[in-house]
Amino acid sequence: MLKLHHAAVHVSDPAQLITERDSVERRIRVDRRRPGERSDRAGAEGPEARPAAAPPSLFPLPVAPTPPPPAPPGATPGQRPQQINNVAQPAQDTGSDLHESRRKLRLRLQEILWKVSMLTSRRGKHPVRDCGRIPRRKGGNVTVMSGPGGARFAGFLRCMSVWSCPVCMATILDGRAREISRGVGSWIRAGNSAIMGTVTFPHDAGMDLAPLLDMVADTFRYILADHGWRKLKADLRIAGQIRALELTHGRHGWHPHLHLLVLIEGEIPQDALGRLGAFLYDKWNRMVMAQGFRRVDPVKGIKVEQVQSGQEAGLYIAKVADGHSLGMEMGRPDLKSGRMKSRTPLEILGDYANAVAAAETDGGELPASGKRDIALWHEYEQATQGRQAITWSKGLHELLGVTARTDEELVKAEETGDDEPEPPVAVAVIPDPVRREMVKVPGLRATVLDAAETNGLDGINVALALHGIGPALPPPGSGNGLSHWDAFEDAPF
Repeated sequence: MLKLHHAAVHVSDPAQLITERDSVERRIRVDRRRPGERSDRAGAEGPEARPAAAPPSLFPLPVAPTPPPPAPPGATPGQRPQQINNVAQPAQDTGSDLHESRRKLRLRLQEILWKVSMLTSRRGKHPVRDCGRIPRRKGGNVTVMSGPGGARFAGFLRCMSVWSCPVCMATILDGRAREISRGVGSWIRAGNSAIMGTVTFPHDAGMDLAPLLDMVADTFRYILADHGWRKLKADLRIAGQIRALELTHGRHGWHPHLHLLVLIEGEIPQDALGRLGAFLYDKWNRMVMAQGFRRVDPVKGIKVEQVQSGQEAGLYIAKVADGHSLGMEMGRPDLKSGRMKSRTPLEILGDYANAVAAAETDGGELPASGKRDIALWHEYEQATQGRQAITWSKGLHELLGVTARTDEELVKAEETGDDEPEPPVAVAVIPDPVRREMVKVPGLRATVLDAAETNGLDGINVALALHGIGPALPPPGSGNGLSHWDAFEDAPF
């Protein structure tokens, strides 16, 4: 019998996501001492297309094992194992091991959302419950690609959700982070400057998330429309700003806060940090209190600091998965672990999965903590749907020489490897009947990608054979006499 607790997705352990925020996040406290989609895709595959959400007590969490090296010639392919005992937690390592562990975690969380997400199609976007599970073309095959950026699938539907899909979130935010890092790096090398800051406000447990997000957006629009901001821009030679919204949840409830990156022409004036901090505090506190919230802490509520390099800017704005640049703090909340007892939304989702796995193992009911966590996740995905995660001021892309790309363009670039030094190559074609079985085994997609990186097509077929699935086929032009993707459409499987 499967011991489901071995498959718990322990995302609450920061080592499985990324290390704690580094020293770049020691910000200067500004006080008197420091002046200075298509809807017809739904149901395209019949009952298999979109499974109904199962009761929490029925949630499956086994993970596919990592396959051994390809069997020697003449060996009998392995059959589905009776028990999966070699489930490994993400390695606390760097380089390719860390990349694989993050990928496994994101894919597992995505598989959890296939069951529990309540989001539906919106503005032409595919629902999260179809992302990475249904092919873009009905009955179409999926391709495994491999390149400098690692192995990846091409041909699945993507939901493009920057808030609620762990996989699309990582792709989109990584692209945004790199844009910010390149742009700010060029800006600073040209003799200009940048200031980074964080603004937050008092909040209490029980406050609904959606009104809090509305308050943050309205307050910042108020600041930008204030005549004092226009004067400050002129005095400090502010060329533009980038802002990113981040969310955590703790004992005081939801905690939204904004990360800011303010670009200044030339060197930073001596009094810039103090003036910017004081202006932000005055306007932010005034608007926050006007909407019924408590006074903003003058030390903890507003923090500003000078950016020393484009790399530092990348770390602060978005923290890329493996590159650690300023585009990351602002643009990569998916890589962060909540501080102290606060949790990121992905950690909340992981804690829910752990609670379900424990309840399944013990034969009991889902504990109250698990019920609270799934309620928090549903509130989060509904409240954030359609909101912007990162916003550039008008004209700033052009000023920094950065091409503004849509979320769809960033996802496409990941599949095709447009941003990699060498284009990825096709390793295998996963025929649609094989794809249907593959996505039924939790964790198998990640195992297939790991196998593709180490042993290519042979490794993929070993991974699939362990579950009585397969085979994957060689891609067109690889010596099989086929030269077009559609040649596989009618192949017998």
